Amino acid sequence: MTREVGERAVPEELPELGPYLGYLTDVSRRFPADGLGLDEVRLTLVSELFDRTAAARQPPGSSTEPAARTGGGKDAWIEVWRAAVDQVAEQAFAGIEARFHAAALRSRLPDKRLRGRLPDQEDRAIFRHKLDAAGLDLEALALRLAAEPGPASPETIRHLGAELEMAWERLEAIVLRELEYWRPAIEQVAAWRRSPALLGLALAALLLAAGWLGLALGGFLSLPRPLQPLARWFWSLPWP
Repeated sequence: MTREVGERAVPEELPELGPYLGYLTDVSRRFPADGLGLDEVRLTLVSELFDRTAAARQPPGSSTEPAARTGGGKDAWIEVWRAAVDQVAEQAFAGIEARFHAAALRSRLPDKRLRGRLPDQEDRAIFRHKLDAAGLDLEALALRLAAEPGPASPETIRHLGAELEMAWERLEAIVLRELEYWRPAIEQVAAWRRSPALLGLALAALLLAAGWLGLALGGFLSLPRPLQPLARWFWSLPWP
């Protein structure tokens, strides 16, 4: 359907998105894992969809008409979804690395040893592929609907909203599984302790050095020239 604006016909207004997005619009909902910012990404995604829909409602000739032509279509759902996946991929691994560093700080694991335990580029690439897979059904539906003539109908929006909600559920589940995958490695870092054998060797070396110095100061062993001032100072002390 269309309505007349001046002498030009424009599509009937798009339906409101809120009722079709389910829990995605719930500002009180919290992702189970702290420190990853997934709720902020989710609400940003929703806000972006709202903004693009508002732009798409503008009549031809308005200052926002270019945004309406490019941002209000069904393919806009793919664009905002991929932007959200980019953010989640970055923030999830930032959170995982932050957990590693916090564990290393508690156990005093040396940085050199920690670097070998952190996720590498291959780990990040695999994780990103998993996140992309969470939205395959959404992207397939959006591409199929984008090929249909006419503006988005309420039924189209309902299908897209439901698929977006399911895609986000899959994305959250993937992030939780990734956190669980790295949890044992993080716990190992937190439980790390220096080897008792190394501490014993260090203590033995210290005792040997102290014994040698005592014998040298007592005149039982020859004292190297650089340490002779130390011997003179030692014997100048007011011993009883």
